[in-house]
Formats: sequence, C-alpha cells, structure tokens
Amino acid sequence: MKRNNKLVLEFIYHTQLINMEFKEAYENYKNYAGSLVEPDYDVHVDDSKESKIRVMTEEEFEWQLLNDSKFRNKWANGCVKELTLEQRANMYFLKHPDWAMSIDDVFFDGHGIPRRTIVR
Repeated sequence: MKRNNKLVLEFIYHTQLINMEFKEAYENYKNYAGSLVEPDYDVHVDDSKESKIRVMTEEEFEWQLLNDSKFRNKWANGCVKELTLEQRANMYFLKHPDWAMSIDDVFFDGHGIPRRTIVR
C-alpha cells in the first residue's frame, strides 16, 4: 500500500502541535505555581511524604486536567479532548470483549471509563 506522504507529515505535525499544547500548558502552570509566595491549594499539592507544599508533577497535572473542570478550564490550553460514547465503549470493550449492553455515560462513569483524554 502506497502512503500519502503529505498526510503522514500533516499527522506528525498535528501530533507534535497538540503535544506542544500540553507541554506549554504544563509550563505555564509550573511558572505560575512556582512564582507564588503563599501556597494556593487550587494549584499546589500538599505532599505529606515530603512534608511540604509543592508544584504538581506532570502526571498530577494531567490527572487534574482530566478530573477537575475548574482546573481544566483555567489550564488546559486546548490539550484536552472529550471522548464520544463510541470511544468510551471501545475502551470498555477492550477490557470486557464478551459483554453486550446499551451504551450510556452513566454506565461508563460507574466503571471507571474516562470522559476525556489528553490529546498528544
């Protein structure tokens, strides 16, 4: 099968651009959170293991983007994508291929299937 090089390059560019949006969002967050003199529990983590207030790691930042709408609205910078019911169903059926049921958000919410993803 012959590849369309233009489409491949456009895909690579789009993927890099979206990944840059996440990295830029995280950098903006780190710069802001790191500049605060007083702790702000909307942007800092109370790390009991280290006994200190600190800036979120990239993984913690990603979790907040996916699970906290107020945080996402402030920091996402276009890097979060809502998943369709079909996409959520595909994720579920990868875990449970022999199940059949109706598809709705309430069911997937109860089974830990996310509503959104970080676009990379």
